[in-house]
Amino acid sequence: MSLQPNIRINTEGKPVSNLNPFPVTAVAGVTQPPFTAAIDTLLSKLDTLGSTTVNALSAKLSTVATTAPILGDGTQSNPVTLDPSFTPGGGIPDAPFDGNQYTRRNGLWVPVVDTFGLGTLLTPAMTNNTTPAPFVASASSIYDPNYQPFRAFDQIMENRNDANDAWSSAKVFNSSGVGSAWLRIDLGQQRMLTDYILRARGFTTISITQVREGFPIDFEIRVSIDGTTYDVVDAQQNLAIPNAPFQPYHFILQYPVPARYIEINVTRVWTDRVSDECTIGQMQYYSSLNQ
Repeated sequence: MSLQPNIRINTEGKPVSNLNPFPVTAVAGVTQPPFTAAIDTLLSKLDTLGSTTVNALSAKLSTVATTAPILGDGTQSNPVTLDPSFTPGGGIPDAPFDGNQYTRRNGLWVPVVDTFGLGTLLTPAMTNNTTPAPFVASASSIYDPNYQPFRAFDQIMENRNDANDAWSSAKVFNSSGVGSAWLRIDLGQQRMLTDYILRARGFTTISITQVREGFPIDFEIRVSIDGTTYDVVDAQQNLAIPNAPFQPYHFILQYPVPARYIEINVTRVWTDRVSDECTIGQMQYYSSLNQ
């Protein structure tokens, strides 16, 4: 008797396929992994059994698979079970197809990101670059000591003066607005990022030209877990220039991403000067996850 089993793999949110990986072919000079060797031993023993015994064993396993719940956190019953019938779907229902993001929790599909974003603001109102702890704001450079990185995270958007209304980099952008500067926040722990708001600068007597000068129009949002390796999770180019102080620009990521360090890396700003700094009024990062 030659046994060619179909392996049924159930994974959340992915199609279920029938696989036929056996028998495993030995390759000269290559040692099979212990798991593969164990499977070969099991199959060789099953080959010695009669078809009646093997069919009875298969029926018993199907019964167990039908009644054994999977997933869930153990706090309540889970209605999802393995499906031994090999019908499409594998016993796990499809997530709603409405444009929103979902995750499995306690046997149910629950929304991950709400329709409008803007869930929990990931940063508190900062009063200096390291307060409150464990948050740390940093930047590639500053224009002068009044324009510290934390100014973009202090959540103050009224009654400001022109000496502390924003973070500003050194004048590293040329007359075409091309240059490089970054603004970073360390959250102190890993969180899930889903969306963010970039705001122009603003103070009580500001002119529209001052609102626009140094405003980022090309940039990337980059995240890191360890503070060393960064991944780009969003990019914007030719962003429309602002028409009002603290004008918000809201962006929702395609997928939630884990992050401890989040930075905006700016490569072009709006300018009408020979050289200019990058200036950001507020940088607000959000998580709309049901954490």
